[in-house]
Amino acid sequence: MGTTSKAAVWKPVRELVDRVAPYPKEGNGTPVTAAAITRHALVQAQVAFVRNNEMPVGKPGSAESAAWIEACLRFIDRWTVAALFRALTLVADEGLADETAGNIWADLEAGDSPSEWLWEWLKDAGVDPAELTAAVQAACAAEREAAKYATP
Repeated sequence: MGTTSKAAVWKPVRELVDRVAPYPKEGNGTPVTAAAITRHALVQAQVAFVRNNEMPVGKPGSAESAAWIEACLRFIDRWTVAALFRALTLVADEGLADETAGNIWADLEAGDSPSEWLWEWLKDAGVDPAELTAAVQAACAAEREAAKYATP
C-alpha cells in the first residue's frame, strides 16, 4: 500500500456510504427506521461484495485466504440483515417494522443486550452456550499460544 494508509484509501468509500446510506442514529439526521437500516445494510453488503470480488482468494491457511473469508462473512452478514429487514417491511405495517428496527438498534447501541439475548436464544435452540463458549475460548488460547512460537 506504500505510504498511503488504509484509512486514506477507504475514505472516499466511507464518505459515499455516509452520504447515500448513513448509519441510522438519532441526532445524525437519519431516523432509526426499518427502511434506513435496510438501506444501510444494502449499501454495506454491496461494498463487502465488491471488495470480496476484488480480493485474491489466497492459498488455504494464508493471511490472504483468511482476509477473503472475512470479506465473505461480512457480505453474508450485511446481506442477511438487509434481506430480513426488507422482508419485514414487506410483510408488516410500517409502524411495527420501525418499532422492531428501533428495538434492535437500541439493543445493539446498548452493547450488552445482544450477548444476553444470544445466550438465551442458544439455550432455547438446544445449544449449551457455556459449552460452546468454553470450546471457543480454548481454541483462542491455543491460537495465541501457537502464535508465540510461530516462525516469521
